[in-house]
Amino acid sequence: MSGAFGLPVKGEYHDNFLTAQVSARGALDREKQKSLFDRLDWLDALHRMVLKARKPLLLRAHDAESDVWMPLIETAGGQYQSLANWYNFTWRPIFGGNYDEVTRLALLRQMAKLAAGMMLALAVFLAWFLREAALEENPGAARFLLALGISVIGLLLVSWRWMFVSCLTLLLLAQGGLATITSSLDGARTRSYFGV
Repeated sequence: MSGAFGLPVKGEYHDNFLTAQVSARGALDREKQKSLFDRLDWLDALHRMVLKARKPLLLRAHDAESDVWMPLIETAGGQYQSLANWYNFTWRPIFGGNYDEVTRLALLRQMAKLAAGMMLALAVFLAWFLREAALEENPGAARFLLALGISVIGLLLVSWRWMFVSCLTLLLLAQGGLATITSSLDGARTRSYFGV
């Protein structure tokens, strides 16, 4: 995968601190990070002592020589927010070294792509349940909430046109579009929505 400015950048995520520590290869240790709040051992202790009930998600974008980390934590609604509270005074992307601006931008762009891909996967997951809810005779609020969730994800992904269009397509297909296409292909439907 190629990041901004032609730098080859890859993305990954970790749901625990042990695998993140192995992947960081010392870049988030005391010797490399000046700020206490940017160190993996601090984030691990913060999670164990204060946020243990919530699942961590440590996003990483990297190339051969540089990396950036984004520590997140799961909220009650299954979404993610910064791994932070009143015990650490800052939250920002954590770079594994002192990189130039071009490298930082390439890493942050890949980090955004990784997060966007995860959001699109969530939209697909919601669309699956929306399709099931749309088939029910009385779906109640579930149909509305699932459609709203996919719509919000689509709005968050509007910067990536193909992801935005994918969310719209998922929304249309899950709410009866797939059944309409099937009935049209089978010849059971002879008129379009436009009366033609």
